[in-house]
Amino acid sequence: MPTDPPGWLLTRDDAGEVVEAHTQHQGIRDQEMHCVAQWPMLEELWLAGSSVSDAGLQIVGTLAHLRTLILDRTGISDRGLQWLAPLTGLTEIGLRQTRTKGPGLIHLRDMLGLRFIYLGHSEIGDAGFAHLSHLRQVKYLYLGDTAIGDPSLPAIGAMTKLERLYLEESRITDAGTGCLRNLGELRTIDLYRTTVGDATLALLAGLPRLERVDIWSTRCTTEGITRFRQQRPDVRIKA
Repeated sequence: MPTDPPGWLLTRDDAGEVVEAHTQHQGIRDQEMHCVAQWPMLEELWLAGSSVSDAGLQIVGTLAHLRTLILDRTGISDRGLQWLAPLTGLTEIGLRQTRTKGPGLIHLRDMLGLRFIYLGHSEIGDAGFAHLSHLRQVKYLYLGDTAIGDPSLPAIGAMTKLERLYLEESRITDAGTGCLRNLGELRTIDLYRTTVGDATLALLAGLPRLERVDIWSTRCTTEGITRFRQQRPDVRIKA
């Protein structure tokens, strides 16, 4: 069995090809990314918490079989996302706590099979998210602690396969949430520390598959929460 390079945790298939690679510590930098070129069959690459920069992503864009790419808690910016454009087969991408602000998301526009998108804890706003507004296969969308507001909600409402939606600490309001009434597959929604109120809670009561709602520290009233619980006793609500 080959030895894993320092700082990497690898998973191999039956043929001995590396199909998953996880960085184990912050010490992985652009210099250590040369290993990735030796793993052409890679399907999952986790670089979260590493010291990889925009330049280090150039080699990642050559991985034709890549399906999962997690870049959370790195120094990646919009400029680095240009190298990811060839990865049209990606189904999962993580950009939480990066320096991405939104313009670079245009390079993800052809990733039509994306199902899991994690963009939270960043400066991404409506203009940036607009580059992803045409995606229709998304099941898990994390936009917590971003500048996302009501202008993005029509696009989110059109992602009718969504099962998990996280909008906590975003800028959405009751004025825009009516667009979410079409999310018939939604199971979880997190609206913690937004300004939504009873109007949003009332429309959520109509979502047939809903299982969990977080409206802690919102403008929802005791009366609105009571009505919701009467209508949907099957839904766990954090208020």
